[in-house]
Amino acid sequence: NILSFQETSGSRLLGWRSNVSDPNSLINTESIAINVLGLGAGAIHVFESGQEPLRVENQNNSVRLDHVLSAVKEFSNPGYMTLGPDQNYPPGSYVVDFFLRAPAPLQTMATIDVLDAQSNQVLVSRDIPASAFAVGNDWTRVTLNFTLTHSDNRMEFRTYWHGTANLDIAVIRVRKP
Repeated sequence: NILSFQETSGSRLLGWRSNVSDPNSLINTESIAINVLGLGAGAIHVFESGQEPLRVENQNNSVRLDHVLSAVKEFSNPGYMTLGPDQNYPPGSYVVDFFLRAPAPLQTMATIDVLDAQSNQVLVSRDIPASAFAVGNDWTRVTLNFTLTHSDNRMEFRTYWHGTANLDIAVIRVRKP
């Protein structure tokens, strides 16, 4: 929400409003720093969709100005919106948060999973139905829990878009429970 209130002048990015009804208000540096820290609170890693080390399978997805990866029905092809980061994690329990939104969700929108690419084993998977999304195109956090029992792994946090309706993904956050 904070990023979506960024002021622009043409294509030039300016700053953010702290009060959307007051055109003279801007967020100060301290407020921006606190908000950025809050986005990653308690996280081991926060991966931005559409940016390395995450990859996409579908080249018709688009990264928007507000740093969101979007799949658009009848333009984008169904497929993986996020793959990767192909990163090793020590044994232990983890929580992965996927931040998704859909303006008009229909049927099964996406399938999210955690894959150990080293062993090609899906550790946890969940279909995301339309009913799981927040109303009003607000962000929805979908959480998966998994446990790693061995140190020889290559983790991928995947988002598969089924193509039923438009879908945005912002970040994937990995944290300890």
